[in-house]
Amino acid sequence: MYSLTCDSDIMTKITEDTQDYTNSKSAMDAIAADPSFGSDFLGGQNHIALFAEVAPTIDMSNAGPYDQGCNETFQSCFKDYFDGTVDLETAKSNFENQIKVKYPELTSVEWPA
Repeated sequence: MYSLTCDSDIMTKITEDTQDYTNSKSAMDAIAADPSFGSDFLGGQNHIALFAEVAPTIDMSNAGPYDQGCNETFQSCFKDYFDGTVDLETAKSNFENQIKVKYPELTSVEWPA
């Protein structure tokens, strides 16, 4: 697990293979500076250069203790909706039920109008 998440050579390979921005600053900076790296999908643009430029400016001061769990649960519950296997109300209900199990101190979910 350490190698998968911390080895810059592995992170470089993952980015080269998948075009993902990984968690190795040194690897991403090297790819950002590489004039031969580009995404075929983006017409040759080096999107890693853009990500490497803006990543240090991300302000995490407003992140809270529920963010990761809510994001993961939302993605899981709404995948069924996006795949067309449940309707919107069912996806919302599934999210509400699962988030209350994950965070019992949360008693309600407020959906935007």
